[in-house]
Amino acid sequence: MKQLAGLTLTLLLIFAVFSEASAISRDWSLKNTNGGDYRLSEHLNDSPALIMFWASWCKPCKKELNDFKETIDFYADSLNVEVILISIDTQKTKTRVKPYLESKGYKWNALYDPDGEVLKMYGGTNKIPYTVLLDAEGKTQWKHIGEMKSLDELTGKIHELTGSNK
Repeated sequence: MKQLAGLTLTLLLIFAVFSEASAISRDWSLKNTNGGDYRLSEHLNDSPALIMFWASWCKPCKKELNDFKETIDFYADSLNVEVILISIDTQKTKTRVKPYLESKGYKWNALYDPDGEVLKMYGGTNKIPYTVLLDAEGKTQWKHIGEMKSLDELTGKIHELTGSNK
């Protein structure tokens, strides 16, 4: 009986370690709007990553990107936050993505996830905009479903992760 209990405890510990390791080292690759590959692990440089899932046909997504552009640019430039826009546009509508982003002057990493595979990895569904903040190891620290009306909670979490003052 003691052996069975010990074995069960050992298996539970192994499962916990591997579950945590996979959460921290979650990695993926998507095509960017220039046709190249983008791998998350190659861009996490001791700083958080802000992932914003959106689509060219999503009015709340466009509003959110426009409303918070200056703030997001500030965090990208001053705190080295990796900003990643992931479009869930389908093959039919993805040709609209790059021209739209260029017309608005968004210089963030822009990727395609037409099947929503990366979106699903972070617990997302077809409800967008969907925002995820990762720490420097790629572990999810914050999520928001729907259009953000304020960035207070997100910016607070970014400051916490970067150790900077507001």
